[in-house]
Amino acid sequence: MEGLDDLPMAEQFEKIKLAWGERRHLAIKSPTGSGKSIGLPLLLSREGLVKGRILVVQPRRVAARMLARRVSSLLGCQVGDRVGYQVRFDKKVTSATEIIYLTDGMLLQRFFSDPTLSREELIIFDEFHERSLQLDVALALAKRLCSDVRPSLRMIVTSATLDLDQIGEYLGDCGKVELRSRSFPVKVEYVSSAGREPIWKQVAEQLSAFAETLRDERENAIWFERLVSDDPISLAVLGERFEVSKERIRQIESRIRKRLKQHLTHTLGTELDFEFDVPVSD
Repeated sequence: MEGLDDLPMAEQFEKIKLAWGERRHLAIKSPTGSGKSIGLPLLLSREGLVKGRILVVQPRRVAARMLARRVSSLLGCQVGDRVGYQVRFDKKVTSATEIIYLTDGMLLQRFFSDPTLSREELIIFDEFHERSLQLDVALALAKRLCSDVRPSLRMIVTSATLDLDQIGEYLGDCGKVELRSRSFPVKVEYVSSAGREPIWKQVAEQLSAFAETLRDERENAIWFERLVSDDPISLAVLGERFEVSKERIRQIESRIRKRLKQHLTHTLGTELDFEFDVPVSD
């Protein structure tokens, strides 16, 4: 499958397959970018190692939504069909959904509505280093369920910085797998401040400039377009063979301004009743 088989996770999947056959649960330590969140549930399902529903627990709502969209695009299906997500106030899941990306809070709700998780066969606790009270409670409930009521339910805990021995001891009958990943040098460059220019205008202009640098590098352009294909802001910049119009940049500015307002609303815990006082530039 294009976009899946070239992931480091797919290249080293035999390690996971071997441990899966020997142990009940797994702890997987794998570097960022190795394809844990996307590749692991897909490969387990494709190889027939998991026949029931898979829950992939994410620490953030944005991650749950975006991963469901990305995996759905790899499978060529709509979000909510084979792959869906469930976050607070938003849910795209049907009775036929095989893989569900959800937050730890939504997993706790499932324990209340279906204490035995009767339809689930595997719970993947992804990005486990981003610990929270809800995540720890969900893991403890899942462990107790596996031990007492649902011996067929299995768990996988993954992170780039996981303490394999510690989590393995806690889960019991747990295989420990450490994967390697390709690394690429990253150069960080800082752009000088544009004075009082709105932040959304500065970001839009930088995205536009970056797209221009890729215009004559077809291989890099195709790779980058695939990487950000689920990001509406970047996709707006990269569309139409990177020919960025003034109207397109205005659209991007508007989207970034909306995202900032949503972020502030979420952070403050209340709906903002004002608009930013700096207008979108002409």
